[in-house]
Amino acid sequence: MREAIRSQIGKLIGLNLRYAGRASNLFWLGFGEMISVTRRGKTEELAEYALNIQCSWRITKDNKILVGSRDFYSSRTGWNEENDDFD
Repeated sequence: MREAIRSQIGKLIGLNLRYAGRASNLFWLGFGEMISVTRRGKTEELAEYALNIQCSWRITKDNKILVGSRDFYSSRTGWNEENDDFD
């Protein structure tokens, strides 16, 4: 199972990240070229690949955590309501 997941996610390596978004605890990322898709008579621009994540996750670079799933629910370390907004 792990190898099957790695082989599919490996297709995303090197592709441009086109957009990211969330709804509640669902996080999505769009990768690759933008393509036109027509559904129910409406045409919209979407990325070639979509990755929908609904579990714990982290994005790292050079062994440093950039962002993680729990960041949506709590402010950064050292947050002070006088100098920053958190919603």
